[in-house]
This record gives sequence, structure tokens and C-alpha cells, in this order.
Amino acid sequence: MTPEAMSAYEASALQGDIYSMIRLAGEKNDLCVTMGNCPESRKEPGVWGKLALDTASVEAAKGNAEAMYLMFIVTGDDKWLEKSAENGYAFAQYFLGVSYREGRVSVRPRRPLRNHNQSGLSKPVYQHSCRREISKFLNRG
Repeated sequence: MTPEAMSAYEASALQGDIYSMIRLAGEKNDLCVTMGNCPESRKEPGVWGKLALDTASVEAAKGNAEAMYLMFIVTGDDKWLEKSAENGYAFAQYFLGVSYREGRVSVRPRRPLRNHNQSGLSKPVYQHSCRREISKFLNRG
């Protein structure tokens, strides 16, 4: 990462941008990190990772579906991906569908996605219908 990019990411992360925190947490190839001589004012990747986890956790607790997805990115725990999808975050819904298709997530949705059962169908019929439609979408090509 260039010094200019690092500076921009740090400025954004210091303003609370979780995506920037995650990017900085993954920056392991920086020379000062490798040599262990980063300036005192600069946070190391592990510190950014902890800050991303703490910030996303607070937002997820407030019901923020995007923050729940970021909790999945930070922790790798599928429950956060499922919670994010259930709370309406479109990218999480798509990624969860892809994960089901590829067998990476073995748990099926326990309930229909929030605010999507406008059809009046019973829950099991509606869930089957949703899975069928997601499957059709993912297999088109």
C-alpha cells in the first residue's frame, strides 16, 4: 500500500469507517510492521482489527444489518452472515445464497427474510419458494 493510500485509510478509519479499519487490519506487508519499528502515532494491524471488531459490534447490537455483515467479515462466524441477511442487507442475502449453493454454509434459513412475506403463504411454503427463486437466480447464466 502506498503511503498516500495508508494515510487516506487511516484518516477514514479514525472517523469510524469500519471498511477502512478492516483494510488496515489486513496490511501485514508494510515495512515498518515487518521490522517492528512503526512510529508511536501509527496503529499496528492488530489494533485496527480490534477497533473494527469493537465498532462493528456496537453497530450490530443496534440492529445495523451492514454492521452484522462486517462482523461476519471480521470474525468469519456464519451466524453474522445469516443475521445480516435476515435483517435485509442485500449483499449478505446474495453471499448467503452463494454460500448455500457452494456448500460453505450448511444451516438453512430458519425464517423468511424480514418484510418479504407479502404473499400470505405459510412459512415453510414461503421459505421453499425463496430458496427456489434464489437458486434460479444463482444458476442463471
